[in-house]
Amino acid sequence: MSDRLDRLINSSAQDLLGKGSEMYMSLKTAILDHDQKELLKKALFFYQKDACEHHGTVPELDKGIIESIIDKLHMKHI
Repeated sequence: MSDRLDRLINSSAQDLLGKGSEMYMSLKTAILDHDQKELLKKALFFYQKDACEHHGTVPELDKGIIESIIDKLHMKHI
């Protein structure tokens, strides 16, 4: 991303929320590309498989967290 665009985004964030680059960095670091989502999906699948093999089930709390991750990262159709 160009420095000029970076400054524009930070400046707009500063104007809107008074937080500038802090807000932008949290948005920038929260984005995963397709390959990263695919690897995360595999990791979640293997975690669930391991939990079922060793404990008979995935704990309810973990099921909710996994579902939340999938929803937040729009991974349902990957």
